Amino acid sequence: MTKTKPADSSNLDARASLPIHMPRTERGKPLGRTSMGLPNPMIAEVDRIVAEFPEMSYTQQQFVESAVREKIERTRLLERPRRP
Repeated sequence: MTKTKPADSSNLDARASLPIHMPRTERGKPLGRTSMGLPNPMIAEVDRIVAEFPEMSYTQQQFVESAVREKIERTRLLERPRRP
């Protein structure tokens, strides 16, 4: 089994200063990537949705990134201190 390189720990301390919304990946600006395994039935469902809804203009990769980004944004909203 191949291990992936751990995330740069210098960025972990900056988490508190990150905006609530995850920034979109800009075209032409390469980012570091980490491989992840997803269950085959989940990938099959992603492929089905991407094929059935071409108006969304998603590739498999874009769909998964968008789903993860949305989950991170919702979690950050829950982490925010509540106002009295």
